[in-house]
Formats: sequence, structure tokens, C-alpha cells
Amino acid sequence: MLFDDYAKSGRLSNLNFAAPASKEGQFVYRGDWAIRGDFDKPLRDRRPPSETLTQAVAVSDGEKLFFLSGAFTEIELLKELTEIDAELINENTLGVIFARDIGTPQTVIIGGATFQLLPYADTMVWNELLDLLYLEKEDLKGLSREDKVILVWETAKKHNFKSTELTWEQVLESRIEPEAIDRVGAI
Repeated sequence: MLFDDYAKSGRLSNLNFAAPASKEGQFVYRGDWAIRGDFDKPLRDRRPPSETLTQAVAVSDGEKLFFLSGAFTEIELLKELTEIDAELINENTLGVIFARDIGTPQTVIIGGATFQLLPYADTMVWNELLDLLYLEKEDLKGLSREDKVILVWETAKKHNFKSTELTWEQVLESRIEPEAIDRVGAI
């Protein structure tokens, strides 16, 4: 099983949950999706991952990804993720990726998968997804946590992201300098 294997390898961290949805053959994950780390070392010798897709939300059939969302500090990490996980993505994969160095909504196709790239200002990805897709608490009422993720994926597939389609090179050329985030209070 994809998420079980990834968890054992250290690719999944800060696990919120990984479980089957109510429809057979659908599995969901929420947590961080590690890109760089000591994955080849024994568990006791591993340091925390150095780069992750934070607050990831994923849907899989156990072998391929149907949906992947989360946040990056730098969008160029998306290319690294798609290269590492090339066997998981295809033309049926939809990604909704938030990044601090994306200034306007953009669409890019990598490895056959369509990725919607959106600006990100250090908020909760799950809340951003719900707002973006116009999903209200009432829409989620009565659903299991797994089926809430499925609803987000199904809604995202039909959503008009109002984004500009770019090549990967154009995405990199259009990056912005992220604004510093002011933190108030004790750290």
C-alpha cells in the first residue's frame, strides 16, 4: 500500500491520518510529504526531513496519486517532488500546490499531471482549500475525515482555478520574492 510504504520509508511525517475512505479503493493521507531526508538510513539514525510538502492532502488508489495538495516555501521543490515520485503521478493526477514565491494563480503540467499553483501566505492548507473550493462546514457535516478529503478532491476536479497555463520554465521565471512574515510574541 502506497501510504504505508511511504510512512515506513520516512517520506510521510507529522502524520495527521492515513486511512481508507468509505469507497473501496480510495485511500487518503494528511500530514507532511518529505522530499529530502535520510530515507536510506535506519529509523534510529534519521534526522528530520530537510524539505517537505507541508500540510499535504493526498488521495490514492494504493498505487497512483489522484490528488496532492500542500505548501512549499519555494515552488522549485515541486519539480524535485515530481521527479522522485514520477511513478505515482499521471494524467489523472491533480495537484493544488501553494507556494510563497508564486504571485498569481498558474497551471503547469509535469509528468502528465496538472498542477494548480497558488500564492500562499503561511495559513492552513486545509482551510485554504475549503475557501478556494467554496466548501462550507455544512458541506462536510456528517462525513468522516477521510470522506472530507474525497469531497475536496472531487470538488477540485470540477473547479475553475482561473489560472494562467505556463511551462515549467515560465513558472520559474515568474517567481516573486516572498514577503517576510512578521511574528508577534514568544517563539
